Amino acid sequence: MTEEELVAREHVRAFLKEELSTVDRAERDAAHEAFDHYFVIGPRIGLNENPIDLIEEVAAAAEYSAGSYDAAKKIAADLLKKGKPLPGRLSGFVARVLEGETERPQPEKKVRRDTDLRNEILAYAVWLLERAGIPPTKATESDKECGCDIVADIYDSLLAHDTEGVILKPKGGEFSRARMRDIWLKDEEILEWRKWQSTLPDCLL
Repeated sequence: MTEEELVAREHVRAFLKEELSTVDRAERDAAHEAFDHYFVIGPRIGLNENPIDLIEEVAAAAEYSAGSYDAAKKIAADLLKKGKPLPGRLSGFVARVLEGETERPQPEKKVRRDTDLRNEILAYAVWLLERAGIPPTKATESDKECGCDIVADIYDSLLAHDTEGVILKPKGGEFSRARMRDIWLKDEEILEWRKWQSTLPDCLL
């Protein structure tokens, strides 16, 4: 590993130790709101050369994401204050809220053990390593380390040395490299996050 990659690895270890011991859903929801709001009021973007109606995207996610719900309300209020019409999906969202048909999404009961928040933290750690030049995944036969393997190993090490019991624990108490790769490559929420993360300007990274 290069010196930059070693520094990134230590940074990721410190990041995971801090984030996995202080998981706060309210804080994450607020971050999601800010994230969604930026994409609506910021510069227009497109993925794969296809234009995206960002307001519609946020309004659609508001049905299941508390952060997007908060962002959709704020966006609707901003448009109404300026005397501008609400786009179709956002208009429907506002109508359902006013009629009491749609409420702010609540996290599922603790059966989920905040798994979605953990996955976001782990995926962000893999992304940090990728920015330092470490690929997220590798070919099965390769002996080189990849971001998913490094993050999985660090997480497992943190769990093994968590004498105070503060690190967010996975089901079964252990975490595998295969599980991390599945999160990075197959988890729908993480795939969506990765798509949007790739559009952020450097000043927000």
